Amino acid sequence: MLFLRPRTPARNTEAGWRIHIEWLVRDAAGTVLAQGAGDADALAALADEPWAGDAQDIVLLVPIECVTWLTLTVPGRSSSHIRRALPFAAEEFLAQDIETMHLAHAPVARGRPVHCAAIDDALLSDWLACLREAGLSPQHAVADASLLPGDAGGVSVMFDGDDVMVRAPEHMARVDVQLLPDVLCAASDGNADTDAAPLTLIGGTLADIDGPGLPPPAAEIALPDGPLAYLASRWSPQAAAINLLQGPYQPTRRHQPSAAGWRSVAALAALMGAIFVGGALAEGLWAERKAGTLGAEARALYQAIYPDERPARNVYAEMRQRMGQAGDDQGQFHLLLGRLVAGIGSGSGGAELKSLSFDEKRAQLATEIRLAGYADLDGLSERLEEQGLQVDIGSAEEREGQVHARLRLELAG
Repeated sequence: MLFLRPRTPARNTEAGWRIHIEWLVRDAAGTVLAQGAGDADALAALADEPWAGDAQDIVLLVPIECVTWLTLTVPGRSSSHIRRALPFAAEEFLAQDIETMHLAHAPVARGRPVHCAAIDDALLSDWLACLREAGLSPQHAVADASLLPGDAGGVSVMFDGDDVMVRAPEHMARVDVQLLPDVLCAASDGNADTDAAPLTLIGGTLADIDGPGLPPPAAEIALPDGPLAYLASRWSPQAAAINLLQGPYQPTRRHQPSAAGWRSVAALAALMGAIFVGGALAEGLWAERKAGTLGAEARALYQAIYPDERPARNVYAEMRQRMGQAGDDQGQFHLLLGRLVAGIGSGSGGAELKSLSFDEKRAQLATEIRLAGYADLDGLSERLEEQGLQVDIGSAEEREGQVHARLRLELAG
C-alpha cells in the first residue's frame, strides 16, 4: 500500500504543481519497503511503480489541522433527511462559509449522533488534482489523527516535530507541544480532582513539557520508523471512521485485467459469436431452459414461504390468489416484501439479501442486506422511502470491501 501525507497545500503554477509530501510503501505483512518525502516530481516517479495503478492501495492522510471534526445531533424522519440537514447543522460550528467546505460523514442512523469531518473544498480538490496529474488515484482520504488509538475514555498523543497530534474519544487536533497540559486538562473536563483519562504517549515523553499535574502515561510507544510508519501500521477503513472521498469525490475503482483475464474476455466473445451464429434456434433453446430454471426457483420460493402447503401446480396463479386473499398480517408482509424487492431491483448496483424476518405485531419487516458501498445504501433507502416506506437503518458497517446493513421497514404513517 502507498500512504501519502501532504505537508503543504498543492499549488498549480505556470511551472507545474508545487507541493511537499511524505510517502511510505508497505507490503501486506506490514513491512515498510520504502519511504521518503519530495515534490510533484517525486510523486510522478512513484506513479511509475507497478503497484501504483491499483487505486484501492493508495491512502491519502490529510493533516488533522486541515479538518474540522464534529459530532452532530440532527433530527429527521429518515437517514436521507438527516444527511440533507447535516450542512445546515454543521454551519454554526465552522469559521468559513459552508458553501466553500466539503462535508463527509460516518454512516447515518436515525436517533444517533453523526460524526462528520469538514475540510476546505479547494484544498482537498487541489491535492487530488495534483495526485491525478502524477498518475495517482487514492481510494481513501482520512484525517491522519483518526488513525491514533481512540479507545473510549483514553487520550493518545503522538509527537510529530515541534507539535503533537492528540486524539480523545470525541476530539482530534494538532497543537504546539507546550499547550499539551491545557489539552489534557480539557480532556478531563477541566476538573483537576477527577481521574485523568488514560494517556498513551507515542514517540516522545513529558520530560521537557512545562505544566503542573501532568498525568503519568498508561503506555508509551516508540517510533523507530517515524510518525508516518506508525500511522500506516494503524490503517484500516474501520479505524479511520470517515473517508473524506464522498459525494463529488467518490472514487472510481479501476481494474487492470491480467493476461488470464483477457483470455476470459476473448473466450466470452467467442461464445457470444457462437450464440449469434446459432440464431433463432439457439435463442429458443436458451429461453426454454431459462423458463425451466425460473419455474423451479418460483416453486422453491413458494414452498419456502408456505412450508406446510402441498406443492402448487401453477405457482403464479396460486401466489396471486393468496396475495389477494391474505389477511392483514400476511398482506402487510407481501406488501413490504414486494416494495423491498422493487427497491433493490431498480438500483444500478448489486445487492444481496442475507436474511428476512417479519414482526406481525408491529407490521415491521427486518432485513439484512449486503451492498457494494454506502452510496448504494443511500440510494436504496431513498427508493424505498419514495415507495411509501419508513426506513430505519439499525446498523451499517464495511467488511471485506462491502457494506453490511440491517434495515427495518414499515409503511410510512
